[in-house]
Formats: sequence, structure tokens, C-alpha cells
Amino acid sequence: MTEPLTGIKVLDLSMNAPGPLASMLLADFGAEVIHVIRPGMKNFGQTYGGDIGNDPYVNSRFQPYDAVMRNKRSLALNLKHDKGKTIFLDMVKQADVLIEEFRPGKLDKLGLGYEQLKALNPGLIYCSVTGYGQSGPMREAAGHDINYLAMTGALDMIRAGDGKPINPQNILSDNGGASMSAVVGILLALIQRQKTGQGQYVDANCTDSVIYLMADLFSTALGGNHSSSSFRDSFTGTLPNYRAYRCADNKWLSIGALEAHFCQALFDGLEQPELMQLLEDQTRWPELIDRLEQLFALQTRDYWIEKLAGADTCVTPVLSIEEVAEHPQTQARESIVEKFGLKQVGITPKLSDSPGSIKSAPTTPGNDSAQILQELGISTTEYEYLKAQGITE
Repeated sequence: MTEPLTGIKVLDLSMNAPGPLASMLLADFGAEVIHVIRPGMKNFGQTYGGDIGNDPYVNSRFQPYDAVMRNKRSLALNLKHDKGKTIFLDMVKQADVLIEEFRPGKLDKLGLGYEQLKALNPGLIYCSVTGYGQSGPMREAAGHDINYLAMTGALDMIRAGDGKPINPQNILSDNGGASMSAVVGILLALIQRQKTGQGQYVDANCTDSVIYLMADLFSTALGGNHSSSSFRDSFTGTLPNYRAYRCADNKWLSIGALEAHFCQALFDGLEQPELMQLLEDQTRWPELIDRLEQLFALQTRDYWIEKLAGADTCVTPVLSIEEVAEHPQTQARESIVEKFGLKQVGITPKLSDSPGSIKSAPTTPGNDSAQILQELGISTTEYEYLKAQGITE
């Protein structure tokens, strides 16, 4: 069955979190993605200073188990060399989409900016993924996820009991924000190109994307004239019926029983229906939290999950990543699958008539250089010369 993006050719110049995930999604649904990276990037973690390069997460980029590199091929190419740039420009002429993560203006200086490539290929969709966007006083500022969350109000909303802002382990603004914004922008531009025949520029960035994801919170704070501090704690642990509780085995369960009927079902399931009276009196919330903490600490997490199963209590276990992979819901949905000997995330979203698929194992930087260059008409002799000159590998 033909996948939705079959026939779409994507050149991906990205290295960090947003771009590779975005191009993975496009590749999962049929796009032909060629990852173009400068030679010598097989040990990407070494680009970080200090011990961070040894962090299991940071150091996983471009390793053979890096699933965001699945369904792609990778070409090592030095774009600062005239020959390398010439090869790349030939590829641009045949491409539908280009994804890049450089700071604003950097590719223009190399002769690879949008206006320059548009002249070669008017149908090209050129997607730039940055931290702060292509305009504004911070357009060239350096940053990472914690900075973008701080600039959007998101970090202000996530606080510990002592009031300290807590940045999530998951790179929320990169993956949840910029990656998805890039994919949506590219797909919208592809639809528009069907109407006009013309490509366009897509400005996707971490900061705008998180602000957009927080539309309801901004509407409440700005349109409803409520200060953000007035609802900051609504979903971060102040509510007794919307928080996590530690169990006897030091594992946790989460309660999301916001509505009254869910709360009553929870307390009935705990065989303590009188707790509803404490919930209805905000001055007694600390007492209710204390009661629930003591109660849940008496038994293991799985005991409570089993006891409350079958009722609408909005209670779920707090799972580790390893537990998620083995959970029946995850397996039933194929949210985690094993392909090419590697456990990895499954395909999402799930389309009924033209679903995506995992067609190849993750590639590594430059792994497919010889094959790709051969397809471009470069002989074995010329390929060896390009390797010797450091233009490819």
C-alpha cells in the first residue's frame, strides 16, 4: 500500500533533537530522506563539553540504536568545500523539502539560503528549525530546551514544592514543539504547492511552538485577566485528587480524578467514601493529602492498581520507560515495537488506509555516502578522491 509521502524527497541537514525527529516522521510515512552531515560526526556526543558527552541520552545521537535515524540514508558531505556544495546543489534541484537547524543567516553565507535555493528549485519547501525564530532581537541567541521553556512561561508553570522551577528530562520544546511544528508546516506547504506549484519558506522554532501549545493557558491569563500564579499549582500537586503518591514499594501511582464523579469512584474504591467531605473543603486539603499518602504507603503500587481496576478512578501507575515497553496497553497499540533487532517507538499517528511503516534500521552518519554518490553519477574513482580530500567519508 502506498504511504502518504511516497515520492517526496527530503534533504535533512539537522543534527539536534527537533530536525531528526521531524524527518523521521516524514520518513515513517513514505518520504525518501537523505540525511546530510559533515564528515567526522560519528561520535556526536564529543561535541559537548565536560562529562555531558558521556550522558546516555546525549551520547545516543547517531548511534546504531538511535531510532530517529530509521527509514533514512546518510551522506557525509563538506558543504564548505566547492565540490561538496556543487554536489549538494545538484541534490537540491531534485528535492521537495529541505530541513535545517543552523542559526539564522549561516546558510545564506554559504550560498545555501532559501532565496538562493529557491532560484534553483522554485518548488522547494525550505524548513528552518531554530530556538527563537528568524526575526526578533533574540534570533541569533544560543539556547537549549530549558531556555526556550523559560522564555515561554512553561518553566514558570512547572515548580517543585519549594517553588523552584523544574525542567523536564524530555526536551519538550524541541520534540513536542519545534519538531511537530516543522512537520505541520512542511505538510501545509506541500498541500499549498499542489495548488500553486510553488514551494515556500517554513519558519519553525522552539519558542513560538511552546507558546502555541500553551494557547489555553495564555487565553486564561491574558484574555481572562488572571495572573499565571493564580493557577500555576492547579495541576502540579496542590490538588489532592491530581497528583502522584508513593506506595510501599517506593513506586508511584498517579491520580487524575478532577471531576466529582471520578473522585467519588476513587474514594469508594479505596473504601473510604467519607474522604469526599475533605476534598470539598479546601482548608482540609492538606489533611486529605496526608490521609492519602499514609493509605497508599501501606501497599505496593500494583496492589492499588489492581484494587482500583475496572472503576472510573483515573488512577494509573507511574511507569519507567522499561515498564512502558512491556505494558499491555503499549503492546496492544504497538507504541513500542521491535524491528531490525531494535526496540523502538512505533508509528504514530495511526492511519486506517495508508499507515506508515519502519522500512529500515537506523543509519549512522555517512553510512550511505558511497551508494548515494553513485546514484548521483559519481564514479568509484571520484568517490575515493572525495574521501581523500575530506569532502565525504
